[in-house]
Amino acid sequence: ASELQKLQDQLKEDQSRLAAELNVLRESNDGKFAALQDATSQQERICNQLQSNLTKKLVGAEEARASELQKLQDQLKEDQSRLAAELNVLRESNDGKFAALQDATSQQER
Repeated sequence: ASELQKLQDQLKEDQSRLAAELNVLRESNDGKFAALQDATSQQERICNQLQSNLTKKLVGAEEARASELQKLQDQLKEDQSRLAAELNVLRESNDGKFAALQDATSQQER
């Protein structure tokens, strides 16, 4: 009976020791898990901020391109209007010269 009692006592000691070690491991893992959750949350915040910044830059670049395109379109319209006006002046000038040339040719034929 004494040997059985020794084994039972040893079993209780081992169980108590293992329970204590298990508690230490749980507390350690809880701390590590909390730290991991914090790190994950921080990474998510950083990723969200980077995504937001990138989106703002892309939108800004797109707006700049759209503005530049509008300027170029406006410049093209101005150039087309100016060239059309210059072409009209040249046509009128040439029409006058052509009419004068026709008159001179008619007079020479007479």
